[in-house]
Amino acid sequence: MDNVESLEDMWKREAAAASLDAVGTVSEESEEARAERVRIWKGLALPSLALGLLSSLLVYGNPASVTMLPFVIAVVIFCRHVMRLAGISVKRGSAFCLAVMLLLALSDCLTDNAFIIFCNNLGICLVLAVGLLHNFCDDSRWQLGTYFARMLRCAGGTIESLGDAVSDLLAWKKATGKGSKTALSVLAGAAISAPLLALVISLLCSADERYAAQLGWLFGHVQAAPAARVCLFTLAAILASYCTSRFLVKRNLPSEVKEKRQFPAAVALTMLTLFCLVYVSFVCSQFVPPPEGTVSYAGTAREGFFQLLAVSIINVIIVQAVLARFGDCIPLKVLLSVFCACTYVMIASAALRMFRYIGHYGQLTFLRVLVLWTLAVLALLLAGQVVQVLSRRFPLFRYGFAAVCVCYAALSLARPDYWIASYNLSRLEQDGMKLDYRDIAELEMLARKTSCDAAPAFARSGRLSAKGGGREFFYRDTVMEKLEDRPLSLRTWNFSRARARELLQE
Repeated sequence: MDNVESLEDMWKREAAAASLDAVGTVSEESEEARAERVRIWKGLALPSLALGLLSSLLVYGNPASVTMLPFVIAVVIFCRHVMRLAGISVKRGSAFCLAVMLLLALSDCLTDNAFIIFCNNLGICLVLAVGLLHNFCDDSRWQLGTYFARMLRCAGGTIESLGDAVSDLLAWKKATGKGSKTALSVLAGAAISAPLLALVISLLCSADERYAAQLGWLFGHVQAAPAARVCLFTLAAILASYCTSRFLVKRNLPSEVKEKRQFPAAVALTMLTLFCLVYVSFVCSQFVPPPEGTVSYAGTAREGFFQLLAVSIINVIIVQAVLARFGDCIPLKVLLSVFCACTYVMIASAALRMFRYIGHYGQLTFLRVLVLWTLAVLALLLAGQVVQVLSRRFPLFRYGFAAVCVCYAALSLARPDYWIASYNLSRLEQDGMKLDYRDIAELEMLARKTSCDAAPAFARSGRLSAKGGGREFFYRDTVMEKLEDRPLSLRTWNFSRARARELLQE
C-alpha cells in the first residue's frame, strides 16, 4: 500500500512539473517581455478567432462562390490590424496586391472551371504572402528566389510560434487572473447542464411531434465526420492566423540579402557564344521552306511547338541565371541581346505553329489556350530581362510579378471555356447545318471538357440539343450531371452555375 501511494505521489509530482514548465518559462522572463506577450495576446486572440470562424463559414468546402470576396476583405482587414499592432504603415504597392486578390476572388464566383478556381485561390495566397513580405521587410533588393526562401521561413516560423501562442496565453492568464477561472466555469456549466438538457429535450420531443421531427431532421443531417472536419479546419485556421501574425510581429524575418558569388564573365561568354551559334542557325533555317512531301504538316506543327516552348522556357531561365551570377560587361550585353532576340524568334515560331495546328484541325482546347497564354507571358518576361540587360538597376521581379498578375487576372476573368465553345461551335456551323455522327461526337466531347461557362455559347448557337447520324445530343444532361453535387444557396452561389441552370430551364 505504501508503494502504491508513493507511485501515485511520484506521478502527481511529474505531472505538476510538466504542467509548470511553460509557466516557468513565462515567469523567468522580464516584466517588459511578459507585458509584450500580454499586449500581443490581447491584440491577436479575438481577431484570429473571428477570422478562423469566418474561414470555416465562408470558405470551407466552398472555394468558388460569392463568399470569397468578403473572405478576402476580412483577411485584408485582419492583416491591416496586425500591421498596426506591429507599428507598421502600409507601403506603396500594397494597393496593387489588394486589387489582384479582389479580382481573383471575383473570378471565383464568375467561373466554373476547376483549374481556374484552383489557380485563383493559390494566386490569392501567393499575392497575400508577397504583400505581407513587402510591408514587413525591406524587399527592394529581393529577387524571386529570395521571396520563396522568405515564404518558407514564414511557414517554419508559423510552426515555431505555436509555443509562443501558449506562452502568450499563460502570460495573459497570469497578468489578469481571469483565464483559468473563466475556462473552468465554462466547462463546469457545460458539464452540469448536459444531463439536465438531455432530459428537457426528451420531454419537449415527447410533448410536440413537430419539434421532435425537426430535431430528428437536424441530427440526421449533422454527421460526426463532417462536423469533426469542420472543427479541425476552424482550429487550424485560428492557429494559422495567430501564429503567422505572431511570427511577423516578432520581426525575426531578415531583410538583408547575401551577396551572391559572382563567376568570371568568360564562363558566360563562352556558354552564350555556343548557344547563339546554334540559335542563329535555327533562326536562319526558319526562312527556308521544307521540301514538299518530306514532313507531316500537322505533326510537325504540334511537336515543333512543344519543343520550342521548352527551349523558350530554358532560355528565360538561362538569361536570369546569367544576370544574377555574372558580372556586367559590354560583350556580355551584346551576346545576351542576341540570345534574347533568338528566343523571341522561337516564341513567335512556336505561336505560329500552334495557330496553324488549331486552324488545320479547327478545334480549340483549354490546354492550347493555356500554352498560347504562356508564350505571351514568356514574351513579357523576356522583355523585362532585355531591359535589365541594358540597365542592371531595373526591378525585374516587381515587373515580372505585375506582368504575371495582370495577365493571369485577364485570363481568369475572360472565362476561356466560353470562348473555346464559341469558336468550336462556329466552326461546326460553317461545315453545314446537317450534322453527322462525328459532329455529334464532337459536341458531346466539347460539352464534357468545358465547364458551365460554356452554357451561354451552346444556347446562343442553338446547340442545346442536336441529332445526326442516328445519334442524339442533349446538353442539359451533361450540365445537370456536373451540377448534381453543387447546390446553389446564399453561401454557395456561383454566377456561372446559376446562369447554366437558368438557360437549361428556359
